Amino acid sequence: MVRVFDVTALESTDDPLIAELIDAAHVAKSAHSVRLDFEECNTCLGLWLDLVEQGQARNPERWDTEPRIANTASALLKASLLGYWRGIDSNKDSPRAALPLDKLTKDKVFTEAHSRLKVYRHNSVAHHGSDDTQNWRWHVDKVVLSISDQGRVGALYPWQRMRSARQIAHDLAAVLLRIDPVLSDWSTKCQKRLLGKVRRVNGRGLLPQVLTTPFEPLSFFTNDTLGQNKQFWTAAEQVVSDEGLWEQLRPAPGNLFRGN
Repeated sequence: MVRVFDVTALESTDDPLIAELIDAAHVAKSAHSVRLDFEECNTCLGLWLDLVEQGQARNPERWDTEPRIANTASALLKASLLGYWRGIDSNKDSPRAALPLDKLTKDKVFTEAHSRLKVYRHNSVAHHGSDDTQNWRWHVDKVVLSISDQGRVGALYPWQRMRSARQIAHDLAAVLLRIDPVLSDWSTKCQKRLLGKVRRVNGRGLLPQVLTTPFEPLSFFTNDTLGQNKQFWTAAEQVVSDEGLWEQLRPAPGNLFRGN
């Protein structure tokens, strides 16, 4: 049996050790949030690739000009790009801690791919810009007047579908490959730091004073159509049994865990 508590419910305090625990929880939560963004990016990119393979099997030459396939492929690629951009976002106003990318600044493949993705994101996906003629799903560039012999006039706006932006997919795959070990290392360090702070708080006998808010899965998963409550309790049991995921608490005054 396990008991679960909400660490994010902790309020600011003058106790430096508790403050460090609050900060460690915030950064660890950020790392997991970033991981979910990159998982979405990778999933959408994989679905895009599946769609490309299916389309090419049916119509090798012009598969990406069929409206249904073109719409779906465009949506998946943009979702992948936005997932990537959320993951690397280092906006100072963001409440989330940023993924440390210092190690990748000297990686030529990463920096060049990232630069192209930045142009695509800023000048085509998130905003209308100069890159629309290259990478957007359609290109509207003309206004044509149609005038009949009877003097009637109407306006037309000719547009054409652009071919699938394969360079974008290639660049996304390249950056994801290089980010994965960085993200994994960061997540592990955040986890260890958080559990280390818990151990120190426990050593001072403060854990009962700190962990006063139980986590209620049924209240959190308000629309539990996927059985998330059951999945949560399975994960809660697993995280204290799998090697490398837990920190051993030693008996201490007022400890939630007294030992045998």
